[in-house]
Amino acid sequence: MQILEEKGYMVTGLDLSNDMLDIAKTRVKGNLIQQDMRDIQINQQFDAVVCLGSSFTYMQSDEDVEKALHCFYNHLEPGGVLLFDNFDYDRFSPERHGKWEETSHSFDDSEIIRRSKSGNWNPLDGTWTTEWEWTITDENGANKIQDSHKLKAYRFSYMKEKLQEAGFKDIEKIENRRLLIKAKKG
Repeated sequence: MQILEEKGYMVTGLDLSNDMLDIAKTRVKGNLIQQDMRDIQINQQFDAVVCLGSSFTYMQSDEDVEKALHCFYNHLEPGGVLLFDNFDYDRFSPERHGKWEETSHSFDDSEIIRRSKSGNWNPLDGTWTTEWEWTITDENGANKIQDSHKLKAYRFSYMKEKLQEAGFKDIEKIENRRLLIKAKKG
């Protein structure tokens, strides 16, 4: 959101986690809303919906995918653009994610260290489990959070079909190491 605001865009952010919204409040000016992407209820339409950072990997069922895509579609202006990413089933490497990886981000007077490790890859349904450890250090000291979730990778052919069913057109896969998709509201 911060990058878009710096370029002059007015943004609205949505997250299921209040903790993530609290972090965002310190960095952005836009409207922040706590909601589930499968049940977005904002009385507004947008020129674009951007869902990056692997948020879509939490969608575990056809019903989850369909609900989220319909919410995205319903909250776009005619001709509006959807841009989202996910892990690409055809490029997913369980071996690559099997060891603890660590990243660190600093902003203002805070530092966030994120460690993650994945396992239990199921090639039949494209799911795996990821464990996270976050250490958030600020003026109040260090806070450690641990979490684990089942995630899912998708094939482009599946996502294209679901996007078409939701009413999207001009669906394209943007080449990078992830499954990055751009589509327009029909």
